[in-house]
Amino acid sequence: MKLKQALDFQKQRLSEAKNKQIEINKAIAKLQTDLNKYNNQLNELNGKSLKNSNDVIVKVSAKSATKGKFSLTYMVNNAGWYPSYDIRAKDVSSPIELVYKANVSQSSGEDWKNVRLALSSGNPTTNSTKPSLGTYNLGYIRDGYSTNNISTSNVRIIKGKVYGDDGLAVPGASIRVKNTSVGTSTDANGNYTIQLPIGATTLVANYIGYLAKEVQANSNYVNINLEASNQALQEVVVTAYGSADKSYVTGSVSKAKKETQAVEVNAVEKQTNVVFDIKNPYTILSDGKQFAVEIGDYDFKADYEYFAAPKLSEEAF
Repeated sequence: MKLKQALDFQKQRLSEAKNKQIEINKAIAKLQTDLNKYNNQLNELNGKSLKNSNDVIVKVSAKSATKGKFSLTYMVNNAGWYPSYDIRAKDVSSPIELVYKANVSQSSGEDWKNVRLALSSGNPTTNSTKPSLGTYNLGYIRDGYSTNNISTSNVRIIKGKVYGDDGLAVPGASIRVKNTSVGTSTDANGNYTIQLPIGATTLVANYIGYLAKEVQANSNYVNINLEASNQALQEVVVTAYGSADKSYVTGSVSKAKKETQAVEVNAVEKQTNVVFDIKNPYTILSDGKQFAVEIGDYDFKADYEYFAAPKLSEEAF
């Protein structure tokens, strides 16, 4: 009898312990599920870039309560554009097509979605006050002057050479200061010289058939090595910066604006700048990437002439 009672007691205690263990395992599983959910939310938040959040407080003084609408205008940094020109010619019997584009980029922290752009050639941070020119002292050290008396410009002169992946110089390559309209091209030997504005440190090199490359101008002499692109060219596109004089063009050239234009642009010339009002809306993300906006499209009637000259010797034929 005592042995049976002892076995029953042991069985009851084991059953209670087993049930308690099952409840604890269920509670652990539930806590683990909640923990995984919180970890997933935390990873999702860490993976997303934080967006800027701004609040505008407006204080209005009125004689009586009323309703109205406010239009806020504000300025953001890390936004700009620079022009580029694409020249295309299908064949010698077709006119030359000139496309005027604006390369717009912004890293303001806020995506621009379906906004109307107004591109200005002026600098919003520059006022109309005439600048105060500094004094440049010229002299010789032997006459009592020291090198500390000579003022130096804040604009750096960068020189260098552009090479292809075959080690040969690349003539006609485009060199541009990133996020500015300052640019130049290499000469017949692949050499270039460019002025680096204050605060600019990056150069961008481009050439047809090669991948665009960005380099840091850490010294006054920077060589650039371009890599060949695997993309096949369907047509030749020449990109240039600046303006060309008609006297340098061989043959007769006349300009006529195309009748059909996909993008409506209103150019307003002011006293100190030109503003291009783009009618079509665009979406430009805050990722710093260049977004091409077409400003104008023109046709040029041209006469094509071919010239051939020996490369090494004039007596070759």
